[in-house]
Amino acid sequence: MADWISVPGNVIVSDADSPVVIANHADGAMVKPSGGNLKGVFHVSVPSAPNGSAKLKKLEVRHTHILSKTVGIKIVYGNSLMYDSQASPLNIASIDNLGIDGEPDRFAWDVAIEVEFSGQNSILLVSCVTLTFQ
Repeated sequence: MADWISVPGNVIVSDADSPVVIANHADGAMVKPSGGNLKGVFHVSVPSAPNGSAKLKKLEVRHTHILSKTVGIKIVYGNSLMYDSQASPLNIASIDNLGIDGEPDRFAWDVAIEVEFSGQNSILLVSCVTLTFQ
């Protein structure tokens, strides 16, 4: 069985409290600032691993920043905050050695990513989000 689960970027949704504009395409999503806000959050829901493991070790986001940067990331398992990192900029291409243990429950994962935009023409292109488990 696989030790990873991957979802396409076009399944992301905007945060209600800190919205972004999301334009979905077949190969992913384009994330833009909402209104005059130059910060916003989007969520990616990822199902549990097919091998039954809830021991998360790595997050990878295939993306391209255009006049934007990632400044925060949260990972929630069920309704428990398991990881919270704030940095500027934060490298979401590959975050290793997470060491998150969601056992023994079997919930889905939520990855919330906070983006800071330089202006209204800034975008973040997201093609894929992958979680790797032990």
